Amino acid sequence: LSLEGCQWLDESFALTASKNAEILAAWLRIVASSGYEASYPRLRSFLGEVGRMKYLKPLYGALHASEATMYLARDIFDENASHYHPVARAGINAMLRG
Repeated sequence: LSLEGCQWLDESFALTASKNAEILAAWLRIVASSGYEASYPRLRSFLGEVGRMKYLKPLYGALHASEATMYLARDIFDENASHYHPVARAGINAMLRG
């Protein structure tokens, strides 16, 4: 989505503030793919709160897919890797550095 589209969605539906993990994860994947920096703080905190590969893999994958955010993905991962299950940690590490 365009940055304007992301901003409109977020302002209209308060997606970044959602308490529903499924909605938030889907929104944050759009945020990561679109470069909508206004929601990066919530993306960073969400990746520190969850540990399920169901959420981690798509979000880190979306961040890592762009040169503009691949370093952000590595930074967030390095910050939170010790909190992840060893299998999740190894899988995400391989994706980001492989």
